Amino acid sequence: MDIKEFRDGVLSLSCVILILSLGILMGSYFARPYLSLDQFEINFIGVLSICNIVFSLFYIWKAQRSKFVIRLEMEYIIRYAQILSVSILIYIPHTFFLGFLLFRFIALIEKVLIFALLLFEILLLYTIIDFVYNIIWVDEDKRKANIEKNRRK
Repeated sequence: MDIKEFRDGVLSLSCVILILSLGILMGSYFARPYLSLDQFEINFIGVLSICNIVFSLFYIWKAQRSKFVIRLEMEYIIRYAQILSVSILIYIPHTFFLGFLLFRFIALIEKVLIFALLLFEILLLYTIIDFVYNIIWVDEDKRKANIEKNRRK
């Protein structure tokens, strides 16, 4: 994967996730009387939305740094990919908990927002896992050729 494609993909997906998370968070608190949500559901949605906001800000920061990291030595590039892979391992259970909200009895508009958010999270996970795979688990010759191609751009 090209580093520019990775950077653009992660930035756009993280920004969309950030906006949707803010919308779900504000909607669950401000529209509580109209959506008939229990306190447990409001807290659950709030915690998941705040986690989403934190992770999307983290991924925006990491995507901004990717342009500079690719110019460093191979050791730092691999460390960068390892940090991304650990963050993905922390982020995957959050995606399953968000999918759990689709089976709760909540308003249809909340389900549509949660489904859209879940779709964008899966796309973000795929983009980052593809980048990490290309950096860490590909043969050393292919990895060096890919990094040299990205450094020239």
